[in-house]
Amino acid sequence: MINKANFYRYFIFIAIVGYCNGALSSTNNIDKNLYVTWEGAEPDKGASAWLIKTFVNKNSIFKYIKKGSIVTEGIAFDVPFSEFRRTHRYTTFDTLRLKYKLKSKAVLSLSKIIFDLEINTWRKPISDKTPFVKQSFLELRQLFNLNSIPLNCQIAFFNVIFINIETEKKLLISPPAICITLADEVNKNN
Repeated sequence: MINKANFYRYFIFIAIVGYCNGALSSTNNIDKNLYVTWEGAEPDKGASAWLIKTFVNKNSIFKYIKKGSIVTEGIAFDVPFSEFRRTHRYTTFDTLRLKYKLKSKAVLSLSKIIFDLEINTWRKPISDKTPFVKQSFLELRQLFNLNSIPLNCQIAFFNVIFINIETEKKLLISPPAICITLADEVNKNN
């Protein structure tokens, strides 16, 4: 049984962490074009950045911060306590899709793929395209020697997937030219 004092401490802790990560802060001081997330390369993060850039805010810019850091600027996504995050039921992609009421057939199809990759990992995939996207994303990671994949590369990657889905082409995905150029530079500097 939890006592009242511990309950209030826990509530205050959650409120402070939520505020620091942007979930409860006032939107008056937020740069509405800046989207901030932790470093890392997961399909949900990349697809969410693509969704933001393509359907939510064409003027969006993205910033990585160190994993575990508190978001103090912009709009947080794919970090704990942010409005746009993964839960046991929804991907970050889906929290964005639902908030902005995006209902195109191709967006819904991509949503199923991201759900399979991030939440439905141990069950039979909902989408028959999931294995192709998974393998292509793994190849993209190898291109960067498992370093963090720049978000502009991930956005280009998911744009190719979206176009393939939208035009109903067979998914044969190779890394977009921007990714190859960026990977050459990243790998040369390491």
